[in-house]
Amino acid sequence: MAEENKRKRTLVKVGEKSNERYDSYGHKIERKPIVSPSVTPPKKESPKREPVKERKAACETTPKQEPERKKEKKTPAKKLYSGAVKEEIPSHERRIQERAPQRKKNIFKILKIAMVLLLIAGTVCLFIFGIGEKKSDIEQAFLTTGTIENLYNVKAHIIRDEHGITAGFSGKMLSAVNDGDRVAAGATIGYIVKPEYEQELIKLRQVDDKISAVQNAASYVESQHTELGFMNEQINNLTDKLAGMSADSSDFSQYYSVIKELDSLFDTKHEIIINADVSDDYLRELQAERKSIESGLSSFMMEVKTSQAGVVSFYADSQTQDATGKTAQISEYLRKKGETGNYLPEVALQYTQSNLYYSVGTDVTQGQTVARVTPDVTYYIAADVSGLDYSVFQTGKQITVRSKNRDFSVEAAVEEVLKFGEKAYVLLESSTGVAGAASERIIDSELVIDQMSGLKVPKRALSEWDSAGLTARIAVLRSSYVSYVYVNILAEDGEYAIISPSNDFVTEQDEGVTSVRVNDIYVVNHEKVTEGQIIGG
Repeated sequence: MAEENKRKRTLVKVGEKSNERYDSYGHKIERKPIVSPSVTPPKKESPKREPVKERKAACETTPKQEPERKKEKKTPAKKLYSGAVKEEIPSHERRIQERAPQRKKNIFKILKIAMVLLLIAGTVCLFIFGIGEKKSDIEQAFLTTGTIENLYNVKAHIIRDEHGITAGFSGKMLSAVNDGDRVAAGATIGYIVKPEYEQELIKLRQVDDKISAVQNAASYVESQHTELGFMNEQINNLTDKLAGMSADSSDFSQYYSVIKELDSLFDTKHEIIINADVSDDYLRELQAERKSIESGLSSFMMEVKTSQAGVVSFYADSQTQDATGKTAQISEYLRKKGETGNYLPEVALQYTQSNLYYSVGTDVTQGQTVARVTPDVTYYIAADVSGLDYSVFQTGKQITVRSKNRDFSVEAAVEEVLKFGEKAYVLLESSTGVAGAASERIIDSELVIDQMSGLKVPKRALSEWDSAGLTARIAVLRSSYVSYVYVNILAEDGEYAIISPSNDFVTEQDEGVTSVRVNDIYVVNHEKVTEGQIIGG
């Protein structure tokens, strides 16, 4: 009841000396004030206020209220009414104060619940991610085919017969063919022209291109001339047919069809004849223009011609003549192989490191080598294999010589391993791919001695190798179960191995279980699993 009475108390408007009262929502309440029994409230017979003196006397009847009035000044929420009434704190403020401790308790409870929920969520996440990490630790892969190569990285010296071409006089070198093209003997591969006449030479080349185009067109027209006889025969036949149809004018549709066909034949014949005449006239004009340009350049230009047929290269150096000499020495040694006193010096198998220069577009001097021509004949490759196991190079063995940038790759046969103290060279012979290395002397190469293709897996995926390294086991998945299968090792290098689809002990009954095939799933890090373990699923 006391709580209800407190809640029903009204609010006194603070800061005014009035008997007006308001509820907690701010609404004015018409109500008589409560006064002390010892004080009689003034009668409200008239709207006039009681005299000040009487009000002051009423206040003096309760002297004990004075200290409380002083306190009311310090606490705005309290007020005395008519000098005798002690008012309480407003209900809404009082409720806020009363509920503050409970509100704090509720906040603490919410915080505790939130902390517990966060702890639970964190534990679940750790559990989930922990399981995922364990699953991801198991590295799986599909069985695929691949190739393993047994190779050596070497410096390969390309030794071939070379014919150097020198400049007839000083000037700017211009090419007429591309580097690596095959040319005939006596072919023009470039020009040397005085710098001030370079534009005239360019004009000459443009005229040559036009002449070539017209000649190609003329060849086509000439081929059409062979059809002129057949076309004339068709025209004669249609003309006879048309004359016969004139006597009988009953079918005009066929008459117009023949006329149309005759017109087409005449147009084609006329075009062939006209084009032939025009081509011949235009060709004569171009040839006259070329002759005029040549006569003006005759004293300021020189053609660069080949003396040998073969592959041309505009990369040149001072070792062109040495290359031909080395080739002759090696050929003579191989021809007399086994004879007493037959000897091949080390210098015949190697070049000094040289910087090949590209002559096209540069100023050259008279007598300077501007190009090389290599005949399409047998050439030699001498590879430095010092410090390597050169016992694998058996005479006659076919190996692949491949540049590291894969621009050059040829098959070559082993001729011999030649030893010079601590140095050793494998001498190889080839007759293909000469154009690929025409512009190089020393190539960073790979000698591919052997290769094996099949099911390729990392060596770390294999376990329980036998002492000879011929068999091992691999962990494969059978319906999400880990199953170990023994396989034969066909080849291996430092990182990979080629395995057989099955081992030597497979029977027809258990071939599906004890063999492997392409697209089977296997475990790379086999140490993470055990036989019969379920993965996935």
